[in-house]
Amino acid sequence: MATAVAAAAAFAPAILAAVIAAIVAAAAVVAATPLVAGTDARAPRLPDPADHWIRAETAHLTLYSNASEEATAEIGRRIELYRAVLARISPALTVDSPLPTSIFVFRNAIAFDPYKLLRKGELSGLTANLDGYFIQHSEGNYIAVNATADNDPWPVIHHEYFHFFLYNNFADIPLWLSEGMAECYGTFQPEGTSARIGGAIEVHRQWLKDHPLVPLPRLFAAGFDSADYQQPGRQETFYAESWALAHLLIWGPKGAGGSTGTGGSAGGSGIDFLRGLPRGGSLAEAIAPAIADPAALEERLGKHLGSRRFAYNEIDLGTPQPGAAARVTPIARPETLYRLGDLLLHSDTGRLPDAEAHFREAVRLQPSHALAHAGLGQALVGRGRAVEARAAFEQAFTLDPEDVGIAMKFAMALVDGAAPRGSGRVLAADAMPPDLLRGRALFERITRTAPDVAEAWAGLGSTYAYTAGDVAPGIAALERARTMMPSRADLAVNLCWLYIRSDQRDRARELNDRVISRSSDPAIRMAGKEALFWAEVDEATDAVGGDRPEAALQRLEQLAATAPTPGLREEVAAQLRDSRSLTGRRREIEAYNEAVAMANAGDLDGATRALEALLKSSPGPGVAGDARRLLAEVRAVSLYNGAVEKARKHDYRGALALLDRMPPEVKDHPVFAAAATLRKQVKAAMSQAPAR
Repeated sequence: MATAVAAAAAFAPAILAAVIAAIVAAAAVVAATPLVAGTDARAPRLPDPADHWIRAETAHLTLYSNASEEATAEIGRRIELYRAVLARISPALTVDSPLPTSIFVFRNAIAFDPYKLLRKGELSGLTANLDGYFIQHSEGNYIAVNATADNDPWPVIHHEYFHFFLYNNFADIPLWLSEGMAECYGTFQPEGTSARIGGAIEVHRQWLKDHPLVPLPRLFAAGFDSADYQQPGRQETFYAESWALAHLLIWGPKGAGGSTGTGGSAGGSGIDFLRGLPRGGSLAEAIAPAIADPAALEERLGKHLGSRRFAYNEIDLGTPQPGAAARVTPIARPETLYRLGDLLLHSDTGRLPDAEAHFREAVRLQPSHALAHAGLGQALVGRGRAVEARAAFEQAFTLDPEDVGIAMKFAMALVDGAAPRGSGRVLAADAMPPDLLRGRALFERITRTAPDVAEAWAGLGSTYAYTAGDVAPGIAALERARTMMPSRADLAVNLCWLYIRSDQRDRARELNDRVISRSSDPAIRMAGKEALFWAEVDEATDAVGGDRPEAALQRLEQLAATAPTPGLREEVAAQLRDSRSLTGRRREIEAYNEAVAMANAGDLDGATRALEALLKSSPGPGVAGDARRLLAEVRAVSLYNGAVEKARKHDYRGALALLDRMPPEVKDHPVFAAAATLRKQVKAAMSQAPAR
């Protein structure tokens, strides 16, 4: 599953996240080759003014099309059927997205060309044409299809739609299971009033005939950074073996699904082991019993691949319900331009100039089109033109302040523009920029008027990642968003940070292990690592003030040496220097206080030795000054006491000699006045004493 996620550093939430899957002609495995932005220096292409565009609305989907009504309705019907099949997997799960799903149907390759994604060829470096793609984005799901594609785009659309279904319901999804099940369910084929799911995928079977299986423990451990998932040759094995194992667990003998033979139950879906698993549950835990014995499972998998026939489900779709047909209405050119611009905006960053051109033409034709102004603002933000973007957002908000979509776009832009940059930047509660406060207020308003908008809760929670003080409202907002989007890793990162700041470090670690570390986006995974890294830094820093400061300083040294990025290494090194300085100062103060206690207890010699040792260690200026003054006072008291003792023994000359050594810096101390009085008494006694 190719990904492109906009993620920020620590405390900078990744509000907009996109998952893009491209369908490439004749591609056996469509997943990990990165998308590349179009770089041709051409003028943006707008749709032909003569094109006739329609909106077709089914029960759960909205389609925008310049193909025939019949072709458009058929594509909508097929996706609705697939959605209905997924709905049968378990009554506890949902196929309803918290976000809208828009489908764009292009009548032919020429109409599709300005809106297709570009993908770099794995070997030749050439650009391949695409038949269609599926995008999962924080603002909605987007599907684009060439209605007359020579190759069948549906397996990969079904594959990616199944990913959406999984991630909309579960957390903690093993990569092999996600890809294997999506491959199995990408085989969906409707035929009249029934549909078939399962069976063999010949390209995978043939690959595994010619290439050895990887050991199952290695397959289970593979992540998005693994060579098995990324490298050509190994990647094909990963997909094929994941498909084969998922098929075994769903349809194989004694598999988790329990279906055998050439067909499953008439109304079933094949994934019995998901039944009863609650939404938000862990797929890793659900599948654990079925894969507990890898050696035995490898033996079963080998036999399964050696079988001649692969089981599948034949599903009765029933007769079409009255009113199930798509409702079709024509749309005017400004609306067409806005919708196509919105598709470009959320597909490929290289299409931002094209998206901007679409939005500008829409507002030229219809200046009151508020959503087009907001879309223009988003495109301008993406192109780094903040001042123009702000004006576009303000215009959109002025035209329609009650539109939730506009308020969401504006709030996101406000928060992103005002958020502090860099790792660990947190603003004081009374130092929040006005735009950040305005963005938070907009999110709060949306959560009151439209509490089912998950992104509003996510956005509201993200604003607390930037400010000091009570983060409980932010945690509550993000936890509510996660109940609607359990696998959204970007909001999980923000929640992880807030858990850490509220000393809920165990919850932060669990969230990282179950959700963030399984993200397909390396920036998200790195953000999770940074969050947990800072949790360890905080723990070590707190321990510096405890009873084992040396051990805590050693831990900070280790963390500085193993920081995941050079920037973090520098920050921890600075924190280590501060901690060492603080620890040293604390030791100096402790040594000084011990000397004071000795002096107060009358151990003047001990106090003198302690103060002399402290001054030899070059303490800080403040402690050094206090220590020098105290040492002078201790020495003065010692001299005075010695002089008193000598005077009692009538050694008046010896007493005066000690009093002459009285340090002048203690002239404000009571001992100085006492010494002056003693001097007079000694001299008087000397004058009265008989000469010897």
